[in-house]
Amino acid sequence: ANPALAPHVPSGKTSDEIVAELMETTLGEALDPPTNQSPGYKKMGAYSLIKGAFNVNSTSVKAWEALLRTNKNMALANTSGTDQTGTGTPFPGVKTPVNDSGADTSWDGFSRLTDTEITSLATEIVNQVKARGPFMSISDFVNRQVSSNTNLNASGAIQSALDTLGATTSLKTAAGGLVPQDPADTGWQGVPILMGDADLTERRTTEGIAADIRQAEVLRALAPRLSARTDTFRIRGYGEVTDSNGNIIAKAMCEAVVQRLPEYVDVDTDPDDNEPWDEYDPDAAAADTLNAINQTYGRRFEIRSFRWLDDSEV
Repeated sequence: ANPALAPHVPSGKTSDEIVAELMETTLGEALDPPTNQSPGYKKMGAYSLIKGAFNVNSTSVKAWEALLRTNKNMALANTSGTDQTGTGTPFPGVKTPVNDSGADTSWDGFSRLTDTEITSLATEIVNQVKARGPFMSISDFVNRQVSSNTNLNASGAIQSALDTLGATTSLKTAAGGLVPQDPADTGWQGVPILMGDADLTERRTTEGIAADIRQAEVLRALAPRLSARTDTFRIRGYGEVTDSNGNIIAKAMCEAVVQRLPEYVDVDTDPDDNEPWDEYDPDAAAADTLNAINQTYGRRFEIRSFRWLDDSEV
C-alpha cells in the first residue's frame, strides 16, 4: 500500500460498495442493479486522498528544501541485506543498490546530497518553476517544453536544475568520466553521434552511472506527493463597523481552512449522473448530464477548521 494515499469514503457510500465499484471492468457490472456507468479504473481518484500533497508550482525555496529532505539520513538495504547508513539525503537509482554511497562506489552505489546541496537544488528548482510555470499538470512539470527557447526545450524542470547544480560532478570524475566531443561531430565510421547540432560537450561519459542523480532519481522519492494544483486553502475574512463619522467602532477577523473534495456540490439530485467521474455533456439530454448546480459550482468544499484572529496574527 502507498502510505501517501488515504481512502476517501464519501457520505452515502460504504467501503464495500466502493470496493465493488473499483473491481468493475465494464459498465456497471458489479452492482445490482447496475447504477454506475464507468469501469473501476476511472474511479480511483474519487476515493483517494493524498497525505501532504505538494504543489509543484511552489516558489518557496524552504518548501522545496523540506520536500527534498524527506528521506534525510535514511538507511537503505543493499543487495546483501545490510542496511547502508550515512548522512545526507539518498537518491538511489534502483530500489536495492549494491553498495553504499561514496566516491569509491560510483559505479554500484548511490549518491546522498548534503543539506547545502539540497538548498542549492531547491533554489535551482524554484528558478525553473519561475521560468516555466505555472504548470497545468505533472506532465507539464516533468517533461521538457516544446519551445524554441533552448533553455527550456532540452529537459524538464528538475533535470535542468540538476544540470545547473552539477551535484554529482565529483562522483562522475572519480569514476573516470571523460568529456565527450560534440555529438554533432562525426563518430564511428563517419556516422554522427547524434543527429542535428545538439551540443552536449559538457556531458561526461559516466552519465547515468549508479551514483549519478538524474531527474528520475529525484522523482522516485517525490512523485507520490506531487500535484499541479492545490486542494486545501486558508481563507481569511475581515469585517468592520463604523459610526456616523466613519470611525471604526468594531472589527473582526477570521480564518478558515477548507478542502476541496472529489464529489460535486449536489450529490443528491440525480446521483447516477452526478458522480465525481461524470462530466458535462452538452449533447446529452438534460436528465443525463451534470445538473445546473454542479455545472456552476463544481466540486464540494468542506471547512476543516475555523478560528477568530487578533491583530497580532495578521
